[in-house]
Amino acid sequence: MASSSGTKSDMLTKSPFRQPTMVDDTKDTEIVPPSLDSIVPILRVANELEKDNPRVAYLCRFHAFERAHSLDPTSMGRGSRQFKTYLLNRLKEEEETTKQGHATNDPKEIQMFYRKFYEENIKDGLHIKNPEEMAKIYQIATVLYDVLKTVVPFEKIDKQIIRYAKEVEKKKEHYTHYNILPLHSIGPKPAIMELPEIKAAISALRKIGNLPNPSSQSISNAPHSLMPLDEDNSVPDLLDWLWLVFGFQLDYDTVQHLTNTIFKNYHSWCKYLHLKSNLKFPLNADLQQLKLLYIGLYLLIWGEASNIRFMPECICYIFHNRANQVTAGKTKPKTNFVEVRTFWHLFRSFDRMWIFLILAFQAMVIVAWSPSGSPAAFFDEDVFKSVLSIFITSALLNYLQVTLDIILSWKAWGSLKYTEIFRYLLKFAVAAPKLYVGRGMHEDMFSLLKYTLFWILLLISKLAFSFYVEILPLIGPTKLIMGLRVGNYEWYEFFRKVNHNLGVVISIWAPIVLVYFTDTQIWYTIFSTIFGGIHGAFSHLGETAPCQQKDIAKFSKVWNEFINCMRAEDLISNRERDLLLLPYFSSETVVQWPPFMLASKIAIALDMAKDFKGRDADLSKKIKNDLYMHSAVTECYKTFRELLSYLLDDEEDKL
Repeated sequence: MASSSGTKSDMLTKSPFRQPTMVDDTKDTEIVPPSLDSIVPILRVANELEKDNPRVAYLCRFHAFERAHSLDPTSMGRGSRQFKTYLLNRLKEEEETTKQGHATNDPKEIQMFYRKFYEENIKDGLHIKNPEEMAKIYQIATVLYDVLKTVVPFEKIDKQIIRYAKEVEKKKEHYTHYNILPLHSIGPKPAIMELPEIKAAISALRKIGNLPNPSSQSISNAPHSLMPLDEDNSVPDLLDWLWLVFGFQLDYDTVQHLTNTIFKNYHSWCKYLHLKSNLKFPLNADLQQLKLLYIGLYLLIWGEASNIRFMPECICYIFHNRANQVTAGKTKPKTNFVEVRTFWHLFRSFDRMWIFLILAFQAMVIVAWSPSGSPAAFFDEDVFKSVLSIFITSALLNYLQVTLDIILSWKAWGSLKYTEIFRYLLKFAVAAPKLYVGRGMHEDMFSLLKYTLFWILLLISKLAFSFYVEILPLIGPTKLIMGLRVGNYEWYEFFRKVNHNLGVVISIWAPIVLVYFTDTQIWYTIFSTIFGGIHGAFSHLGETAPCQQKDIAKFSKVWNEFINCMRAEDLISNRERDLLLLPYFSSETVVQWPPFMLASKIAIALDMAKDFKGRDADLSKKIKNDLYMHSAVTECYKTFRELLSYLLDDEEDKL
């Protein structure tokens, strides 16, 4: 037997095996471990062929065992060793019992069976079996041929069987399940093709008898995979005829409309920033092709943008820089993002926050170190001069920030423009404090005032807490420790010629400094909870307000437009649309909700009325507790009243 993992006798003489107690011999496909799931189709085919030819089923299982052994030679996967042991035991038992009543050798046996299987199930059953059965038959034939190739050397395989296998490989694609209508399927038509709507659509598409035939050159150039022609090279339907005659070319107006629609926001972005658009159309270029390139580039950027697509200005920025390369020809390598891994990114990314916290900490320590230790000492002349040193610290921190900009972007300098390199060097030379101004925030002045006051109160609370609770209590002990002199350290090996307690001071202040730099998030959480609770209470957040007629009318227009769009896109049927639509007009005493919201409300109300024992007022109150039930009962009552009035009211009686 041709095999890459050894002969059958070698495989079946391995030492002692343990009988599995957890599996059933008829359900071996159910215990395949996840690491060997690719052999499941082979075992299913073996079980399927067990009744027709046990020897061929045995060969399929042996092929599955070989595949499992090649996938996991050391049996390290979970459950792999137990499964391979079970399968090997079964093969050992079937080795002799399956030889009885079959051909003298396995190659002859499996070739005879394959030829018989093809002629009885595929050749003769092509036009009498449904697509689901044929899909299963083609899958069995494919696996069976794979097993045959491991048993029979390729040069000894019968030519007729090779021809049969090629036909299977070619036609099995027709039975692959796709989410499209099987217009060109072979054999009996699926049930969906018998629907009147589908028949009418196909009939309309195939009505091309009065159209001129496309040129023979167009038909000969048509890819077979794109347009399945009939045996006489006739065109099957209207869409294929259009493709052959016109090539499915978009007209100029369509492309121009797409360009105007897609790039409307991009043009607005360029106008706002006073930038020149990068949508360039040279005189000698194919305008339609170039516009389609720009459209495709924009849509590809949008598709890859992930959450950035919710920030259209960012997409415009990316497109603006990439669109320039469409007509530029040779482009520089994509090396703008070259990450340098370092903890300094923590400072560089949030430099304004760190600079503010460091300067505030320095100022508070200086004020607390003054003789009085009171915030009023800030106005003392000597203390005020010391506090002014924060500007020197600010300059140093800005210098550190621009230095990090240069160091951490050094690898990307090869792809930067000269103006960008000059900007980095200029920042390094100047290193002056900068003021960040948020612009383009589409908020009213009152909202901005509330936002500013929120952060002012938060920072005042945070700094006051840090000053009075964290910094000020440590000033006295720190002065005392710094005033003590140490004559001799016990650990002389580590602290030589040291006569101060700087290490003790650092160990005391280190936790306080860490808390100072990290407790801003805690204060933000506290203030968000307080202000959010107050705002929610005044805004009646979570309360269900009574439905107003004008609000329902406004909502109905939006809701119905949404439902009609779903119907237009064929996401729902006409019946589902009718159930979901909300009537535009409702009387002052009853609201007509969509039918799906009132489902079973009348039946429940009738059961309640039938079983209720008490006053009518109590029953009415109980029904009114459910808004939709009350609306359904009221609507039903008024509808029946109108019907009865129409049927029983006689105009002649009024006269």
